[in-house]
Amino acid sequence: MLRGLFSIGFLTPSTIQKKSIIPLLKGTDIIAQGQSGTGKTCCFAIGSLQLIDHNLREPQAMILTPTRELALQNLEVIKAMGE
Repeated sequence: MLRGLFSIGFLTPSTIQKKSIIPLLKGTDIIAQGQSGTGKTCCFAIGSLQLIDHNLREPQAMILTPTRELALQNLEVIKAMGE
């Protein structure tokens, strides 16, 4: 996970990341709102990637976005972080 974070340039968490990553890792559902570019995608990507069981071949996380374009952007970030 750390290699994936460093590969996308993640060095220090933003304010929204500081407030949301720990609750996500504890399994708490959250709703986060922030300006574009504040690191919201990394929040739910980190939470999701840390909690999924790679041995299970079934859906384990759901990330809702308002547009297909945003969903595809999220997919690219999550794929990069997960490598």
